[in-house]
Amino acid sequence: MTEPRHLGGAGQGGSGSSSSPQADGDSPVVHRAHAWKRRRLAVRIFSVLTVLAIGGLGWLGVQGYDAARKIKGGATATIVTDPAAPGFVAAVDASPVHLVAVTDDQDALSAFLVLVPDPAGGSGSIVWSLGELVIEVDGASTSLAEVYKSGGLDAARAEFEKVLGFGSTDATIVGPTELADAAAGLGTVSVKNPDPISVEVKGKKVEKFKAGTIELAPDELGEYLTLRGAGERPENRSTRAEALLTALQEQLGGSGETTTGGPTTAAPSVSETNDLGTLVTRMGTSSFDFIVLPTTRQSFKGSYLYSPDPEAITEQLNGVVQFPVSSFPGQRPRVRVLNGTTDTTMASRIAPDLARAGGEVLLVGNAKSLDVGSTTVVYSNDEFKGVADAIAEAVGVSAERTDEISDAADIDVVLGADHQP
Repeated sequence: MTEPRHLGGAGQGGSGSSSSPQADGDSPVVHRAHAWKRRRLAVRIFSVLTVLAIGGLGWLGVQGYDAARKIKGGATATIVTDPAAPGFVAAVDASPVHLVAVTDDQDALSAFLVLVPDPAGGSGSIVWSLGELVIEVDGASTSLAEVYKSGGLDAARAEFEKVLGFGSTDATIVGPTELADAAAGLGTVSVKNPDPISVEVKGKKVEKFKAGTIELAPDELGEYLTLRGAGERPENRSTRAEALLTALQEQLGGSGETTTGGPTTAAPSVSETNDLGTLVTRMGTSSFDFIVLPTTRQSFKGSYLYSPDPEAITEQLNGVVQFPVSSFPGQRPRVRVLNGTTDTTMASRIAPDLARAGGEVLLVGNAKSLDVGSTTVVYSNDEFKGVADAIAEAVGVSAERTDEISDAADIDVVLGADHQP
């Protein structure tokens, strides 16, 4: 962890912030591209979405996002600036998670995309979810699309982040117009469409997109991604997205170069331009796993309803975000992990494991003493027991309930001499 910044906390007590379609049955579907070229393709179009999501500030993963997260040390009465000294405490920034609401030409929510850059600039992840996902809101069943329709992005985002088990660091809406603008310089795109897509016209099915290779203009990309085909399973849109991504990968290539109406030149870095075509080419050096959000499915009026599969979601998304943030207070218990020995790197090394155990790691640093013999895990409220037990298992001890814990964390971890990395 790098770039110290001082916190206003006392020693240990620094303050913290409160693809295929599914088979029949309830088995979740998770599609991961295996070939190197296919893993690279996903970044190309969705990097455009990411640029839109973060307001043109650049793709953090490609820029070399700090794998260990930025650290800011501090204290109150006595400021501790030495990372090797007792009482040094560092706050931890949340990993970037970009949420994109993909909408159709009627501004209806078609899908949610969760874009997670790899912290070391390597392979990241993209999570795809149906806009029709059925959820519970105030004891009544509804869908993310209905929540979006009535409450907009903020309302749908809040409900979707409950499903994910973590929050996003920013969110944006991308519809057909934004996609067309992003791809305007690419010309037509040849897509190997896996299945024919039909629409209903005057009670009859009319083929809109045939199976096999089709040519799409930039202004057709949004319709191709979001069209609700007559009799088509909603989750088929994930395979359609894959087909389009494959086509874009083949067209854009991996040269890292771009043309601007003249000779081909090396593309500038993302910090030097806001031209989306240039950004796509430059940011195509990263690769991504494509994950379809696990769901359960049941028949309904000749079609299907899809609900989140909480256990499968937890399993499949565990570790996708290195340091997740809570979308609402209490979603993930706040965790502080401190070194209790002269090995002042232990806490930072184990912090990602504690996040995978369900915590929101906010503070990393040193205990007041660096001569602690036994590792301890204490938690402040019974509602945190499950995560505290998982964290304790990760460090090889048992968790204990206590009323003597600072306001900086819900779970305190102190690593002693008995800790075996």
